[in-house]
Amino acid sequence: MAIIKALDQDLFDTLFKISTSLKYATYDMRPPDSVAYPFVQIGDVQVSTQATKGQLLGATFITIELFGGHTQRKLLSDMMGAVFMAGINLSQLKDYRIAANINASSSRMVKDTSVPNTTLWHGIIDLEYRIL
Repeated sequence: MAIIKALDQDLFDTLFKISTSLKYATYDMRPPDSVAYPFVQIGDVQVSTQATKGQLLGATFITIELFGGHTQRKLLSDMMGAVFMAGINLSQLKDYRIAANINASSSRMVKDTSVPNTTLWHGIIDLEYRIL
């Protein structure tokens, strides 16, 4: 009997693979300070389900963060666009069918001064999917 992945892990793994296939340094948590910018961090996943007799319905949400140096804004913007487009075009995970809710998905770029004496660009992508 095949083991079915949990929906949150399936979505996380799929987006992690997409990011690495785009040749981006990709992590599941903030990497050590020695890691060079830019990089992608696949972040939080939330699943909100509806009870049915035989099917999993509802929605799932994931946040993807990108970090780049102060001179890498365009590069980070291009990376955000590629990850965002790949994300909203997802329809099949390993064990689940999903559809992006494009109107509820978003991306934004903000200046980040959380690292002492450093200004970074911080891209944030929020994706929402319906579970089919």
